[in-house]
Amino acid sequence: MVVRYRMHSHSARWRFDLHRVVPRDRRLTKSGSSCFNWDSDGGDGGSMAGDRPEGGEVPLLYSEGNVAARVALEREVRGWSTTELAEQVTRAGVKMNQTAVWRIENGTPRRRINLDEALAFSRVFELPLEELMSPPLEGLDIASRRLIQEAVEAFYETRDARDRLHHAVVAIADHIKAHPDSSRAIHEQCLRLMGDERDARTLSNDIADGGHY
Repeated sequence: MVVRYRMHSHSARWRFDLHRVVPRDRRLTKSGSSCFNWDSDGGDGGSMAGDRPEGGEVPLLYSEGNVAARVALEREVRGWSTTELAEQVTRAGVKMNQTAVWRIENGTPRRRINLDEALAFSRVFELPLEELMSPPLEGLDIASRRLIQEAVEAFYETRDARDRLHHAVVAIADHIKAHPDSSRAIHEQCLRLMGDERDARTLSNDIADGGHY
């Protein structure tokens, strides 16, 4: 099964697909070991699953250590305190306090992260779980990450707004087809509400065409 979802910060909409939390070649082996091992009870003790085992190598992707690092980074990008992040996670349905966030980011050893907590972090950061489990890209400072975050949010907000506009225009066009006598009044109302003749004409043309796109 795969977990892939996207949530837009101002649209309260997220897509949740259970498909590829961990690739096939990184799932549990016959011996029960795994390159990415969630702590089943969310305990605070023990070493990180992403710590380097003696004589072995730490995978760059899908490690609990990556999640901890990304939690700290994504929190900073959004300008949240550890207390604010803990409150966000709690509102997402998983109880967490400021101390737990600090220990995840800075503890020695770091506090372990269970699956419910990882999913909650994905929700509040609006990131696919796969992305949260991956190391951050190099070459980007906090300022540039914040600008990118703002651009991505604006992109989805604009797309959502265009979708709403299209559906509204289609509904008005269908209404005019059913009630032809209302056409003139509808266009006049658009002008009154918008106050700009050019903008009102653009909207009226969309209605006449039967859709925004």
